[in-house]
Amino acid sequence: MSLDALAELLDTLASEQGVLITETPTCVLTSRLDACCAGKLAMAVEQLGWCYQLVDSANNPFTLASLNDDFAPYRLTLHKVPPRDDGALYLLSATAFNDTLIRGDPADHWRVARLEQALITHGRAYGNWHEPLSFNKATATRSPRALVRETAVNRRVPEDIRFWLLDEHSHINLTDPLHAIWAGKAFDALARSLANEQAVGNGALVFRGPPTLQVQSEELPPQDLQALGVESFMQLQEAARWVYEWSREAELRHAMLSTEIARSGPVIGDAAQYFATHLGHALEGAKVVYQLRMSDLTLDTLNALSTLRGNVSDDAARTTESTQQALTKVAAALGVGLTVIATGIGNDISPWLVLMAMSVACVYCFLELWAGWRLIRIRRSARDAWHPRFYRFLPSADYRKMVERPAQRSERIYLWAAGVGMGLVVTLSLVVVICSFYDTQKKSVSDRPASERGTQQPEREAPRKPTTPSTWLAIEQ
Repeated sequence: MSLDALAELLDTLASEQGVLITETPTCVLTSRLDACCAGKLAMAVEQLGWCYQLVDSANNPFTLASLNDDFAPYRLTLHKVPPRDDGALYLLSATAFNDTLIRGDPADHWRVARLEQALITHGRAYGNWHEPLSFNKATATRSPRALVRETAVNRRVPEDIRFWLLDEHSHINLTDPLHAIWAGKAFDALARSLANEQAVGNGALVFRGPPTLQVQSEELPPQDLQALGVESFMQLQEAARWVYEWSREAELRHAMLSTEIARSGPVIGDAAQYFATHLGHALEGAKVVYQLRMSDLTLDTLNALSTLRGNVSDDAARTTESTQQALTKVAAALGVGLTVIATGIGNDISPWLVLMAMSVACVYCFLELWAGWRLIRIRRSARDAWHPRFYRFLPSADYRKMVERPAQRSERIYLWAAGVGMGLVVTLSLVVVICSFYDTQKKSVSDRPASERGTQQPEREAPRKPTTPSTWLAIEQ
C-alpha cells in the first residue's frame, strides 16, 4: 500500500461511505466507520507501517481481527509519518486540504498527497510529499479587508491576497481535483477582494459604481469551474494582481476597477458569469483611467482632449470638402473638353483656339488642386506645431492613432482623387488638341486645286459627230 493509495482510500470513504475525516498536522481522525471500512483502512495503515488506534463509540479498543458490525460505528486515528522534518504542512486527504484552506495555516509549504502538479502562489507553495518545493515569497501588500467593507462576524474577505494569486510561471489544471478545490476557493476570495462592500445577510458583492451593482458570489464546484474555463479564471487573477500589485496604489486601483466593473454591463447571473463577460473590458477601462490619473490629467487637460477631438473632426471634414471641390473642378475641366468636342463636330474651329481653351482648363484645374493641397499641408503643419505645446501628455503612439492616421487617410483620398482627375483632364486635352490639328490638316489638303495637289486630269475624248443616213449610204458605196 502506497501513500497515494491510502490518500485515495480516505477520499473514497469520505465521498462514497459518508466517513467523517478530521486531519491535523500530526494525525488523521476518521469516524462513522463500519466494520468493512475500518478493516480496509486499518490494513492500509499497517501495510504502510504507520501506527493507529481503533476504538468503538464507547472508546473500547479493537484490533483488526476483532472487528464486528455489532460494535459499529468505529473510530480510527492514524499518526502521520512525514518523510522529512522541514516545517511543511503534510496533508493526506482532499477533504483535509479543503478544510485547511478555509481554516488557514501559517506554513509556507503545503504538501498534499496525490498532487501531481505543484501550485506556486505569491505567498505559499503546494506540492506532493516527495517533490522539492522552492519559491520566493512576495512582499506583503495591502490587505483586502482594509479596502472591502464587511460587517459580518464571520469574515469571508481574505486577509492576505498573496495566498490566492498564482505565480506568473505557475499553471492551473481545472481537471485535477486538488487544483479544482484550490481554484474554487481562490475564485471566491479574489472576487470578494475586488468588491467595495459585502452585503449584510446574503453576502452578495456590492460594487458602488455608479450605477450600483450587486451580484452573488459563492465557491464554485469543480464542474462549474471547468465550464467557466481557465481563461476566465486567469483573467480574474490578472485583475486582482493589477489591483494589489503595489501597496501604495492598491486603494486607488481598487476604486477604479470596482467602478468600471459596476458600469460594464447589466447583471448577468452570478459573479462568475458576470466576470466572465465583463471583467476583461472593465480591467482595460480601469487601466486607461489609471494612466490618465498618473499623467496628472486635470479638467483643463480633458477639455484639451475634447478640443483635439473636435479639431481632428474639423480637419477631416475640411479635407473631405476639399476633395469634393477638387472633383467639381475636374468635372468642370472635363466639361470644357467635351464642349469643345461637341462644338467642333459641326463647325470649323481653329486648332490654336482649341489648344488655348484646353490649356486654360488644365492650368485652372491644376491651380485649384494645388491650392487645395497647400491648405491641407498648412493644417498638417499647424497640427505638428500644436502637438509639443498643448498635447505633450499624449504618448506618441496614441497621438498617431488618434490624430495623424485619420488625417493621413483623408489626405490620401484627396491625393488619389486629385491625381486621377488631373490625369483625366490632361488626357482629354491632348486628345482634343491632337484631333483638332489632325482634322484641320486633312481638310486643308482636300480643299486644294488639282494642279497643286500634283494629280493629272484625264484627257477628254473628241466629241463624235452625229451619224446621218447620207453618211451611212456613202459608207456602203
